[in-house]
Amino acid sequence: MKRPIAILLSVFLLPAAEAAPKPAKAPPSLPPPTEIVLRHVLAGRPLDTLATLVLRFNDAEARLKQGGGRIRLEDFQGAADKSQLPHLALFDQDEAAAVLGTRPRFLPLHRVMAADGRRFDDRIFYPQMIDAVDDLAGKMQALPLAMSLPVLFYNKAAFAKAKLDADNPPKTWWELQEAAGALRDAGFKCPLTSSRFAWVHVENVAAQHGEPLVTKNGKQDQLALNNMVNVKHLALLT
Repeated sequence: MKRPIAILLSVFLLPAAEAAPKPAKAPPSLPPPTEIVLRHVLAGRPLDTLATLVLRFNDAEARLKQGGGRIRLEDFQGAADKSQLPHLALFDQDEAAAVLGTRPRFLPLHRVMAADGRRFDDRIFYPQMIDAVDDLAGKMQALPLAMSLPVLFYNKAAFAKAKLDADNPPKTWWELQEAAGALRDAGFKCPLTSSRFAWVHVENVAAQHGEPLVTKNGKQDQLALNNMVNVKHLALLT
């Protein structure tokens, strides 16, 4: 009785072996993503914002069918070997001045774009932003990231009521003071207000005129807020 069972098993096994699909060819393996090290000096909310952008970039690159890149954030203070240069670096204003003077240890932005055949129009940036990162020839050495610039918002209807040119807003602090006076005369009780007052009207004004906010008094740092630029500016607005 054992022999028929063996034959029956063979009958069932043979068709199963013939019907088995051929193993599919493995898809070609993708090259590993290119890792780009971005060294930074950020903390708190700015770092959270940067990390979110990096995560979004890495997720988008991971969905590419061919290669791609991946950014790895590296804290400047925690870098194991600071002499090993990163691919990208994000520095604050004080450190940027030292870094931008170390060519050929870094490649200026305009040369990076030219080497890749990419057209780069720096007119998309505010002139004040370009001034912070350009060279003596006016060419941008880096992207002006993590920088702030005061912006003026004004009410065109209020300007028209005060008989001011609504299509030609003030371009200087003197013109702004005159516009505020005209708005006051037209019945507006609060013609001018400002957020981040100390930064806009003290720090930024001093920086735009080349005035230091801190000076050395022997070995001690001393605030220099009573320079004539700041005194005249605050007197003008009052």
